[in-house]
Amino acid sequence: IDLDMKGPVVLNAGLGSWLWAGGLQNQISLPVTRPRGSLVVDNRKLTIDSKKSFSWYDRQWGPTSPERFTWLGLYLNAPNKTESYLSIWNWEDSVNGNKSFATLQSRAGTNTVLSLTRFEASDKHVLNSTVTGNKYSLEYKIKLADGTQLRVKSARPNQEFVMENSTVGFYSGYVEVSGDYTGYGAMDIMPPIKL
Repeated sequence: IDLDMKGPVVLNAGLGSWLWAGGLQNQISLPVTRPRGSLVVDNRKLTIDSKKSFSWYDRQWGPTSPERFTWLGLYLNAPNKTESYLSIWNWEDSVNGNKSFATLQSRAGTNTVLSLTRFEASDKHVLNSTVTGNKYSLEYKIKLADGTQLRVKSARPNQEFVMENSTVGFYSGYVEVSGDYTGYGAMDIMPPIKL
């Protein structure tokens, strides 16, 4: 699969860098990368229609990692049908506890960084993994500093990824968005590794 990287770049936190677990974290995102090529599933070749397909591509680097984080990459439609992209980070680390921010990008490429006034994980809609013992919230209520309210819900009940022959895992899957915007996207939840 080849990726045709076009479109404006989301500079997470406005610069593409932020303080994370006592160090500098960097991430850029390309939410409208066009994939080309094919893949084989059960001995059947599937060709990607690049005119109807796109993918969220990230490049992340840095020397540190927090104990736990949740990341959301969202494709949003406002009531006026304007499209935008939203990258949300929420994490816990040993340096000043819980932190979060959102980077909103318009189709034209303007990046706006907003703090979150609410990032509430549901304790009712959860996945209790029988493989890793991890617990993941499958629904979040989010409020941005500009008053925007979102409800983000996992599209499937179990999207945990576990390394082969391992009990180490993380949650990485598709989500649906409702509230002031509607849309869809991806979510990664990295819990602490149990030793």
